[in-house]
Amino acid sequence: MAIYSITTPAGAKRWTAKYKDTQGKWRYKNFGRKKEAQAFLEEVSRQLGEGTFVHDKATCTVTEAADLHLGSASVRALEPGTQDQYEQHVRLYIKPHLGHVLLTKLTEPMIQEFLDDIVEGQSAAMAKRVLGTLNRVIKDAQRRNLVGRNIIADKSIKAPRAEPYVKRMPERHELSGLLANTDDRGQVLLMAAMLTGMRLGELRALTWDDVRFDERIIRVRKASRSDGSVKGTKSASGYRDIPISGVLGLELKKWRLQCPVGGKGLVFPNGNGNVESGSNIRQRVFIPAMKAVGLTTEVVGNTGKKVEKPAFRFHDLRHAAAALFIEQGMGPKRIQELMGHSSIQVTFDIYGYLFRDPEADAAAVDAISAKLLGG
Repeated sequence: MAIYSITTPAGAKRWTAKYKDTQGKWRYKNFGRKKEAQAFLEEVSRQLGEGTFVHDKATCTVTEAADLHLGSASVRALEPGTQDQYEQHVRLYIKPHLGHVLLTKLTEPMIQEFLDDIVEGQSAAMAKRVLGTLNRVIKDAQRRNLVGRNIIADKSIKAPRAEPYVKRMPERHELSGLLANTDDRGQVLLMAAMLTGMRLGELRALTWDDVRFDERIIRVRKASRSDGSVKGTKSASGYRDIPISGVLGLELKKWRLQCPVGGKGLVFPNGNGNVESGSNIRQRVFIPAMKAVGLTTEVVGNTGKKVEKPAFRFHDLRHAAAALFIEQGMGPKRIQELMGHSSIQVTFDIYGYLFRDPEADAAAVDAISAKLLGG
């Protein structure tokens, strides 16, 4: 390896870095400043020593790497919803901003600017998700020997911190308002979500066979994917039996007489008897009910059109159910079972604050004070 200066026909001074690649072939690269050439040779030397060096002519663009990754067996084996998410990250963000760049030319400032643009246009949370997808694309390219280093990992690049999501626990009068402003399927669906804590995917895949009226339980055995196909529950602990109230049981019986008939025996199907999409449930049932009780605000959506943003999510009905269970004196272990959490730690992490007893806490600190201070 060596560095030497040259003078261009126009009289400008350039510095040339000379080195041998992994095939023993001499390579040359010109720079405007000597320290840039030195830094380049140091990095090449490091990569050659680690066996990770890839010449620019042997690499590919970020677009080409992303396409290879999206077509890989590892991605095709993922849930359709996850595949769609990765594809959107690539199509909407990665390709337009970085697609033309060679993998070997990616720099930390380049990626940081890319993330800043996403934060400004979308959110810090979206920037974090897109960075994760870009990281997977580069890792896959490394396995294919298209790039020697993963700059995201090497430089410990992180997305700007997002503001933490604060759960908006629905209040009891709001839950009642939602039920009063829906009818037929929507009302029974929302009631089931509020009183069982089932996930939306579990409600979409629920069949009448798993509604045991005589035992007054709903058996949760499966969930739906974003494409309408059905899979097992989110985890083994998601396989559970949930008790149902007499009122919910009665409403389900009434709904069964009106429910669209289909070969799948679904409790909340679409008009053709197939699995209803989560988007339709949100847009046609949940958000209209939220709007009717004044729980939405008008905002500009991703497409530039005005949309109604709900004060809390459909998923927060699940949290409301957990709060109601706890209010009735159910302990942490039982809550874990009913919610289908993988561990008791998950239950405490999500709902630990609901188990607090202010009066008991006050009595405890008073007792401690009495012991230390007397009286």
